[in-house]
Amino acid sequence: MSPRRPIAPALTARFTLASDRDRRRTLRALADGLAELESRADDPTVQVLGVQPVIQLVRAASYGAWNAQRERAWRGEQWTTAGWPTKLDDSELAALLLPISAGRVGAAVGTHPVCVAEPIFSKGRPGAGGQDAIVLGLLTNWCRNAAPGVTALLAPPVVERIGQRGVLDRRVEDFDLTWRLPVADGI
Repeated sequence: MSPRRPIAPALTARFTLASDRDRRRTLRALADGLAELESRADDPTVQVLGVQPVIQLVRAASYGAWNAQRERAWRGEQWTTAGWPTKLDDSELAALLLPISAGRVGAAVGTHPVCVAEPIFSKGRPGAGGQDAIVLGLLTNWCRNAAPGVTALLAPPVVERIGQRGVLDRRVEDFDLTWRLPVADGI
């Protein structure tokens, strides 16, 4: 999945869910993205991936160590943190959407799971809508920007808050939408 044509603004731009109307608009864009991904799965020329989106949220105090761990985990793979900032402002939050193989979250606890499609990183200041706006925006962008010849059937996203010692908490966020795949065991 490649962020070629963003539907929702990038997190480095001004992304807020300042009103119920903004949230409904973004949820509609996400639902449309999920429907588009699913409809592409019927095309026999398209590679279909079963994806469990994991969205990691990291505050400035934990960012440096997390960034270094992510770079080490991706060594030898096609992904890199080279374009990421070296540090965040105190008020900023980093967000990373990791598209991992569906059913893998429980087995991947405490490790760095392998991505089956392009991850998306961004950073920003949680404004109106807070972390929910960041998660919703990042997921919407990823779903609405499928690479040619590839599609994904998704499980509801897992949101992880990351601290200096790893995952602080983990939750499933389904946004009251219908997801094609079940969430992984062990969540």
